Amino acid sequence: MSKRQLINGLDKKLQQNTINEIKELFGEDFLTKGKDLQRHQLKILWNRVDYLSTVELYLIGNAIKHNKHNIEWIEDLKKKVIKNKEGSIRGFIYELFISSVISDSILAEPSQEGYDLKIKNSGLLDVNLSIKKMLLSEKEIAYKKDFKELEVQFKKILQTNKLNGVSLIIKVDKFDFQKAQEIIKKAITYFKQYPFFEGVIDSMFVSISYMQPNYELYTKKLSLICQHFIGHKNYNLTNHF
Repeated sequence: MSKRQLINGLDKKLQQNTINEIKELFGEDFLTKGKDLQRHQLKILWNRVDYLSTVELYLIGNAIKHNKHNIEWIEDLKKKVIKNKEGSIRGFIYELFISSVISDSILAEPSQEGYDLKIKNSGLLDVNLSIKKMLLSEKEIAYKKDFKELEVQFKKILQTNKLNGVSLIIKVDKFDFQKAQEIIKKAITYFKQYPFFEGVIDSMFVSISYMQPNYELYTKKLSLICQHFIGHKNYNLTNHF
Protein backbone atom coordinates (compact mmCIF):
# COMPACT_ATOMS: atom_id res chain seq x y z
CA MET A 1 0.00 0.00 0.00
CA SER A 2 3.02 2.29 0.35
CA LYS A 3 2.98 3.26 -3.34
CA ARG A 4 -0.79 3.44 -3.67
CA GLN A 5 -2.46 6.84 -4.03
CA LEU A 6 -4.96 7.00 -1.18
CA ILE A 7 -8.34 8.72 -1.00
CA ASN A 8 -8.09 12.21 0.49
CA GLY A 9 -9.98 12.76 3.71
CA LEU A 10 -10.51 9.06 4.44
CA ASP A 11 -8.66 7.29 7.25
CA LYS A 12 -5.57 5.52 5.87
CA LYS A 13 -5.96 2.43 8.05
CA LEU A 14 -9.65 2.14 7.10
CA GLN A 15 -8.69 2.20 3.41
CA GLN A 16 -5.99 -0.43 3.90
CA ASN A 17 -8.23 -2.77 5.88
CA THR A 18 -11.14 -2.38 3.46
CA ILE A 19 -9.04 -3.03 0.36
CA ASN A 20 -7.43 -6.01 2.13
CA GLU A 21 -10.89 -7.63 2.23
CA ILE A 22 -10.27 -8.40 -1.45
CA LYS A 23 -6.91 -10.03 -0.70
CA GLU A 24 -8.42 -12.09 2.12
CA LEU A 25 -11.14 -13.40 -0.19
CA PHE A 26 -9.12 -14.15 -3.32
CA GLY A 27 -5.58 -14.54 -1.96
CA GLU A 28 -2.48 -12.53 -2.81
CA ASP A 29 -1.09 -15.21 -5.14
CA PHE A 30 -4.22 -15.10 -7.29
CA LEU A 31 -4.19 -11.30 -7.46
CA THR A 32 -0.50 -10.90 -8.29
CA LYS A 33 0.39 -13.99 -10.33
CA GLY A 34 -0.74 -16.01 -13.33
CA LYS A 35 -0.67 -15.90 -17.12
CA ASP A 36 -3.81 -13.75 -17.12
CA LEU A 37 -2.19 -10.97 -15.07
CA GLN A 38 -2.58 -8.51 -17.96
CA ARG A 39 -6.09 -9.69 -18.90
CA HIS A 40 -8.03 -10.49 -15.75
CA GLN A 41 -10.08 -7.43 -14.79
CA LEU A 42 -9.65 -7.72 -11.03
CA LYS A 43 -5.91 -8.49 -11.28
CA ILE A 44 -5.34 -5.47 -13.49
CA LEU A 45 -7.23 -3.27 -11.03
CA TRP A 46 -5.40 -4.72 -8.01
CA ASN A 47 -1.95 -4.09 -9.48
CA ARG A 48 -2.67 -0.48 -10.38
CA VAL A 49 -1.76 2.12 -7.73
CA ASP A 50 -3.49 5.24 -9.10
CA TYR A 51 -6.20 7.15 -7.27
CA LEU A 52 -9.11 5.81 -9.36
CA SER A 53 -8.07 2.18 -8.80
CA THR A 54 -7.94 2.87 -5.05
CA VAL A 55 -11.50 4.20 -5.12
CA GLU A 56 -12.76 1.18 -7.09
CA LEU A 57 -10.91 -1.32 -4.89
CA TYR A 58 -12.21 0.41 -1.76
CA LEU A 59 -15.79 0.13 -3.04
CA ILE A 60 -15.35 -3.56 -3.88
CA GLY A 61 -13.70 -4.26 -0.50
CA ASN A 62 -16.43 -2.39 1.35
CA ALA A 63 -19.14 -4.31 -0.51
CA ILE A 64 -17.43 -7.63 0.32
CA LYS A 65 -17.21 -6.62 4.01
CA HIS A 66 -20.89 -5.64 3.98
CA ASN A 67 -21.89 -9.07 2.65
CA LYS A 68 -19.44 -11.37 4.47
CA HIS A 69 -22.30 -12.90 6.44
CA ASN A 70 -23.75 -14.29 3.20
CA ILE A 71 -21.11 -17.02 2.92
CA GLU A 72 -22.69 -18.99 0.06
CA TRP A 73 -23.12 -15.89 -2.11
CA ILE A 74 -19.58 -14.62 -1.43
CA GLU A 75 -18.10 -18.05 -2.28
CA ASP A 76 -20.11 -18.09 -5.50
CA LEU A 77 -18.81 -14.61 -6.31
CA LYS A 78 -15.25 -15.83 -5.72
CA LYS A 79 -15.72 -18.72 -8.17
CA LYS A 80 -17.24 -16.43 -10.81
CA VAL A 81 -14.45 -13.87 -10.59
CA ILE A 82 -11.69 -16.49 -10.70
CA LYS A 83 -13.24 -18.02 -13.83
CA ASN A 84 -13.06 -14.51 -15.33
CA LYS A 85 -16.27 -14.57 -17.36
CA GLU A 86 -16.65 -10.90 -18.21
CA GLY A 87 -20.40 -10.65 -17.85
CA SER A 88 -20.44 -12.56 -14.57
CA ILE A 89 -17.70 -10.45 -12.99
CA ARG A 90 -19.32 -7.11 -13.74
CA GLY A 91 -22.84 -8.27 -13.03
CA PHE A 92 -22.02 -9.85 -9.68
CA ILE A 93 -19.87 -6.95 -8.51
CA TYR A 94 -22.67 -4.57 -9.51
CA GLU A 95 -25.08 -6.60 -7.34
CA LEU A 96 -22.51 -6.43 -4.55
CA PHE A 97 -22.35 -2.62 -4.83
CA ILE A 98 -26.11 -2.17 -4.83
CA SER A 99 -26.58 -4.39 -1.78
CA SER A 100 -23.94 -2.42 0.15
CA VAL A 101 -25.69 0.94 -0.38
CA ILE A 102 -29.28 -0.16 0.30
CA SER A 103 -29.98 -0.62 4.01
CA ASP A 104 -31.91 -3.68 5.22
CA SER A 105 -31.01 -5.54 2.01
CA ILE A 106 -30.05 -9.20 1.70
CA LEU A 107 -28.49 -10.77 -1.37
CA ALA A 108 -30.55 -13.65 -2.72
CA GLU A 109 -29.05 -17.13 -2.86
CA PRO A 110 -26.96 -17.73 -6.02
CA SER A 111 -29.54 -20.23 -7.31
CA GLN A 112 -32.48 -17.85 -6.79
CA GLU A 113 -34.38 -17.04 -9.98
CA GLY A 114 -36.36 -13.86 -10.57
CA TYR A 115 -34.63 -11.49 -8.18
CA ASP A 116 -31.16 -10.71 -6.79
CA LEU A 117 -31.84 -8.68 -3.65
CA LYS A 118 -34.42 -8.84 -0.88
CA ILE A 119 -35.21 -5.63 1.03
CA LYS A 120 -36.95 -5.75 4.41
CA ASN A 121 -38.15 -2.53 6.01
CA SER A 122 -38.80 -3.22 9.70
CA GLY A 123 -41.28 -5.94 8.78
CA LEU A 124 -43.62 -3.44 7.11
CA LEU A 125 -42.58 -3.97 3.51
CA ASP A 126 -40.72 -6.73 1.68
CA VAL A 127 -39.30 -5.97 -1.77
CA ASN A 128 -37.66 -8.43 -4.15
CA LEU A 129 -35.34 -6.51 -6.44
CA SER A 130 -33.90 -7.71 -9.75
CA ILE A 131 -30.62 -5.92 -10.51
CA LYS A 132 -29.60 -5.52 -14.13
CA LYS A 133 -26.51 -3.99 -15.63
CA MET A 134 -26.77 -3.90 -19.41
CA LEU A 135 -23.89 -6.01 -20.70
CA LEU A 136 -23.28 -8.27 -23.65
CA SER A 137 -24.38 -11.82 -22.97
CA GLU A 138 -21.79 -14.60 -23.10
CA LYS A 139 -23.35 -15.70 -26.40
CA GLU A 140 -22.95 -12.23 -27.91
CA ILE A 141 -19.36 -12.00 -26.63
CA ALA A 142 -18.65 -15.33 -28.39
CA TYR A 143 -20.26 -13.98 -31.59
CA LYS A 144 -18.10 -10.87 -31.51
CA LYS A 145 -14.98 -13.01 -31.10
CA ASP A 146 -15.99 -15.23 -34.03
CA PHE A 147 -16.79 -12.23 -36.23
CA LYS A 148 -13.43 -10.65 -35.48
CA GLU A 149 -11.68 -13.85 -36.52
CA LEU A 150 -13.75 -14.03 -39.72
CA GLU A 151 -12.89 -10.41 -40.43
CA VAL A 152 -9.16 -11.15 -40.13
CA GLN A 153 -9.50 -14.15 -42.44
CA PHE A 154 -11.50 -12.15 -45.00
CA LYS A 155 -8.88 -9.41 -44.96
CA LYS A 156 -6.11 -11.92 -45.65
CA ILE A 157 -8.04 -13.45 -48.55
CA LEU A 158 -8.65 -10.02 -50.09
CA GLN A 159 -4.99 -9.09 -49.73
CA THR A 160 -3.88 -12.40 -51.25
CA ASN A 161 -6.18 -11.85 -54.23
CA LYS A 162 -5.26 -8.14 -54.48
CA LEU A 163 -8.89 -7.05 -54.10
CA ASN A 164 -10.07 -3.73 -52.66
CA GLY A 165 -13.48 -2.26 -51.82
CA VAL A 166 -15.35 -5.59 -51.63
CA SER A 167 -18.64 -5.91 -49.73
CA LEU A 168 -19.59 -9.33 -48.32
CA ILE A 169 -23.01 -9.89 -46.73
CA ILE A 170 -23.96 -13.20 -45.11
CA LYS A 171 -27.55 -13.70 -43.93
CA VAL A 172 -28.38 -16.66 -41.69
CA ASP A 173 -31.07 -17.82 -39.29
CA LYS A 174 -28.58 -19.90 -37.31
CA PHE A 175 -24.90 -18.92 -37.24
CA ASP A 176 -22.31 -21.61 -37.95
CA PHE A 177 -18.70 -20.43 -37.67
CA GLN A 178 -17.19 -23.29 -39.69
CA LYS A 179 -19.68 -22.79 -42.52
CA ALA A 180 -19.03 -19.04 -42.51
CA GLN A 181 -15.30 -19.71 -42.93
CA GLU A 182 -15.95 -21.90 -45.96
CA ILE A 183 -18.39 -19.38 -47.41
CA ILE A 184 -15.80 -16.61 -47.29
CA LYS A 185 -13.41 -18.80 -49.30
CA LYS A 186 -16.10 -19.86 -51.81
CA ALA A 187 -17.55 -16.36 -52.16
CA ILE A 188 -14.21 -14.95 -53.28
CA THR A 189 -13.97 -17.70 -55.91
CA TYR A 190 -17.39 -16.73 -57.27
CA PHE A 191 -16.54 -13.04 -57.09
CA LYS A 192 -13.42 -13.50 -59.20
CA GLN A 193 -15.63 -15.00 -61.92
CA TYR A 194 -18.51 -12.53 -61.66
CA PRO A 195 -18.47 -8.81 -60.71
CA PHE A 196 -21.57 -9.40 -58.59
CA PHE A 197 -22.72 -12.61 -56.92
CA GLU A 198 -25.91 -13.21 -54.94
CA GLY A 199 -27.18 -16.63 -53.97
CA VAL A 200 -27.30 -19.44 -51.43
CA ILE A 201 -24.12 -21.21 -50.36
CA ASP A 202 -24.36 -23.99 -47.77
CA SER A 203 -27.84 -22.84 -46.67
CA MET A 204 -26.63 -19.26 -46.11
CA PHE A 205 -27.64 -16.33 -48.32
CA VAL A 206 -24.52 -14.62 -49.65
CA SER A 207 -24.11 -11.34 -51.50
CA ILE A 208 -20.70 -10.14 -52.63
CA SER A 209 -19.87 -7.20 -54.86
CA TYR A 210 -17.67 -4.15 -55.28
CA MET A 211 -18.69 -1.25 -53.09
CA GLN A 212 -19.63 2.07 -54.64
CA PRO A 213 -16.56 4.26 -55.33
CA ASN A 214 -17.47 6.70 -52.54
CA TYR A 215 -17.07 3.87 -50.04
CA GLU A 216 -13.51 3.20 -51.10
CA LEU A 217 -11.94 5.65 -48.73
CA TYR A 218 -8.36 4.62 -49.41
CA THR A 219 -7.70 3.70 -53.01
CA LYS A 220 -4.23 2.36 -52.26
CA LYS A 221 -5.23 0.42 -49.18
CA LEU A 222 -7.67 -2.34 -48.40
CA SER A 223 -11.23 -1.28 -47.58
CA LEU A 224 -13.35 -3.93 -45.88
CA ILE A 225 -16.93 -4.07 -44.72
CA CYS A 226 -18.29 -7.36 -43.34
CA GLN A 227 -21.94 -7.60 -42.38
CA HIS A 228 -23.38 -10.55 -40.49
CA PHE A 229 -27.12 -11.03 -39.98
CA ILE A 230 -28.12 -13.53 -37.30
CA GLY A 231 -31.82 -14.07 -36.78
CA HIS A 232 -33.25 -10.66 -36.07
CA LYS A 233 -29.89 -9.20 -35.05
CA ASN A 234 -27.65 -7.26 -37.37
CA TYR A 235 -23.92 -7.42 -36.68
CA ASN A 236 -21.77 -4.90 -38.51
CA LEU A 237 -18.01 -4.93 -38.58
CA THR A 238 -16.59 -2.02 -40.55
CA ASN A 239 -12.91 -1.48 -41.08
CA HIS A 240 -10.70 0.40 -43.50
CA PHE A 241 -7.12 -0.66 -43.87
